[in-house]
Amino acid sequence: MPGEAPILGKKAMVAWVENILAQMPAHQVVKQEIEFHDIQVSGDWASEWCLEHQVVRPPDGKPLTETWGKMALVLRRETNGQWKIKLEMWNAAPKK
Repeated sequence: MPGEAPILGKKAMVAWVENILAQMPAHQVVKQEIEFHDIQVSGDWASEWCLEHQVVRPPDGKPLTETWGKMALVLRRETNGQWKIKLEMWNAAPKK
């Protein structure tokens, strides 16, 4: 995430998500839009980048929070044929 050190490994990712959820009790994601661009596949590897827009409703009638971001993803096809994210990066993006 922007401004944070890399998160390495499944346990670290789970801990990061649980920490975010603990900091935002009763918040609700009311809109999540992701536009995927420039999908490229080379054998068992693929890459793509995305534009992301999220709207979150805080509790107690506080104003909605909107965020925009950019993602870059590197994926690898597993032996069972499923694609798994091997590398993900996020940056803030300007409003559309």
